[in-house]
Amino acid sequence: MENKETISKVENVVIIGSGPAGYTAAIYAARANLQPLLVTGFNSGGIPGGQLMTTTFVENYPGFPDGVLGPELMDLMKAQAERWGTNLYESDVVSINTDLHPFELKTLEGTIKTNSIIIMETVKTIVPIDLEGLKALSDKGKENPTAVRTLKCKTVQTDKFRHENYVRDLDAHIIDEPPGLLGDDTAPNPSEAVLAALGSCIAVGIHANCVIKGIDLYKLEIELEGYINISAVWGTGDLVTEKIVGFSDIRVKAHVEGSASREELDEIVQHANVWSPVANTMRLPVNMSIESVEPENEYRI
Repeated sequence: MENKETISKVENVVIIGSGPAGYTAAIYAARANLQPLLVTGFNSGGIPGGQLMTTTFVENYPGFPDGVLGPELMDLMKAQAERWGTNLYESDVVSINTDLHPFELKTLEGTIKTNSIIIMETVKTIVPIDLEGLKALSDKGKENPTAVRTLKCKTVQTDKFRHENYVRDLDAHIIDEPPGLLGDDTAPNPSEAVLAALGSCIAVGIHANCVIKGIDLYKLEIELEGYINISAVWGTGDLVTEKIVGFSDIRVKAHVEGSASREELDEIVQHANVWSPVANTMRLPVNMSIESVEPENEYRI
């Protein structure tokens, strides 16, 4: 296994992708004494070896009349490639610069220089928002830093705890409760929707800051976990015990992979948290009022 921290030489050939095609190319290159370096795609691709590593039984591969397990086949290919002198490098390629010579491949751990490249898999990037549009929006915010927008939502009760929420001209966003809270479990409940809003807002911030910095995103997932006391049962349960009504703690995990160092991505995550409108709504006191509205029609009992 190649040590990621010590690669400073110029490789003869680098092969990207450790599926059947990648290992086959490695075997041929190794037998030609090219000492290939094979980048397995370990980090965001999961297990090196391509999709066959998640295939239970392969029956259409030549040389195995009785079939073979996918992981077993890939282990055999890996062993054969290494036997002939292939070096394996467990990482993901995040960018390739062919304008330079030797070529430069940027991985999540560092940079590899090589005279030739064989690509057996593509690097999938998250489609970014428009950079010029983001710059224009940013400039507009700087010109009028105290501007306040009005957002609106209309919540309509249907049956039981099922609600239709109307925002702009979009289709209704459904909110329900799980069976344990007397709902029909047809949609997230209000508290879960709050977590979803927080996760989406933080993700938007991470995406925007990556775009403004010229960073390609390969993975962006936000995991949230909230701790909430519901013993008051919307005002019908325990109203005596001192407690926090609503979330007392929220834990957020951001899984971010992109064409930047781990440190830079971590800084972007923290920056997005600081400037998230939803996160700040939850952290800071918000002026809120509620009033009953007289009905348009008089209902007689």
